[in-house]
Amino acid sequence: MKGRVRTDQAPNLGTPLPFFGAAQLFAVSGLLMLSLNARTVVQGVLTGPVVVSMVHLFTLGTITMAMMGALYQWLPVIGAGTTVPAWRARLQFVLFTAGVLGFVPGVATGRTPLLVMGGVALESGLVLFLYNIAAMGLLRHLRARDSALVAAGLAALAATAILGGLMAGRLAAGTAIPNSWLAAHLVLGPGAFAGLVLAGVSYRLLPMFLPAPPHPSRSGWVLGFGSAAIVSGVLMPALPLVPIAVPLLSLTAAGVFYLLDVSRYWRQRRRRTPDGLLLLIGSSHLGLLAALVTIVLAVAGARPLLPAAVAVSVLGWYLLAWLGFSQRILPFIAWLHGMRGGRRDTPHVAELWPSWLGWMTSVGAIAGSVGVLIGFLIRVVWTLQAGSLLLAASIVLFHGGGWRMLARVHRRAHR
Repeated sequence: MKGRVRTDQAPNLGTPLPFFGAAQLFAVSGLLMLSLNARTVVQGVLTGPVVVSMVHLFTLGTITMAMMGALYQWLPVIGAGTTVPAWRARLQFVLFTAGVLGFVPGVATGRTPLLVMGGVALESGLVLFLYNIAAMGLLRHLRARDSALVAAGLAALAATAILGGLMAGRLAAGTAIPNSWLAAHLVLGPGAFAGLVLAGVSYRLLPMFLPAPPHPSRSGWVLGFGSAAIVSGVLMPALPLVPIAVPLLSLTAAGVFYLLDVSRYWRQRRRRTPDGLLLLIGSSHLGLLAALVTIVLAVAGARPLLPAAVAVSVLGWYLLAWLGFSQRILPFIAWLHGMRGGRRDTPHVAELWPSWLGWMTSVGAIAGSVGVLIGFLIRVVWTLQAGSLLLAASIVLFHGGGWRMLARVHRRAHR
């Protein structure tokens, strides 16, 4: 693995795209829910069923769904795995989607049958996903820094699924959930799983997209601190003496090393990226920095800032980074589909994804995220509502541009 892209091993178009499409629809649904429930959020009722269900719509429906599609596409292309059989990816997509559609309303309404059926479908979809990734051959490439980080993140996902199943069982039985379980769930899910996977993918994509030469990174440190966060997060329910500061500071240290690594890509890039990618990825790294500062302040004693840290991480880093990288990934998938259809005249990636579309999506997404986070932090209802609607509109614009591009290539390939 020397950074070479292996387009001959890329999966068919139908494998990753349903995941990307569903992730965008769930993101828009979550943002509309956020706008409708802005007053509840501003009033600080963050543990109510509607807010908890909304958070899971982002974490499960958007972040996890998008990462599943990205890994199905990413691993074969970089030579870290073979293509997953299409029927197994479709089955896993159906199971996980059904799980989100059952579990999220089940949490919001408190209906036990929905909660149980959705939870079972979610757990089944996660187990099948982890099996698919293992069968693709990721574990044979752990010497590569990006593959090792992704594998560590998927280990955190497995732990999150186990702990989440136990918590859902208690919720369905009407039993109280220990606070240590909730803390560990936050550390393992939005922290270790999403953070380590996104960092691992970034180490491969950043030198390709900025562009800049790859560097020997401190990913060993990142992996070490991230693993400490995973272990301490898992042990927290069993060992009350392990304070939440341990995994949170571990993840903070991992984030600092990651930012130090990627800062070298920014300093040594050879040319300016001619669309909104640079703006979105740069803003997402500023969002990560803001999340790390918020975590440190929360650990220092302002415990109510922990929900703010989660919000900044999800909307300020994960969502913006996903939209940024997708501005390269989706046009690449579309171009590859056209070339496979035998059309050597398939338009270039820059033509498939025009610059104006990238800039409009990027500016709208950043402005919307800033509006949501300002409204969340200083508790202003209209700012939260306006930001969430603007962010949703940017995702719809991105979604429309992506599907228009894919339809164009598909028509050309089948003339």
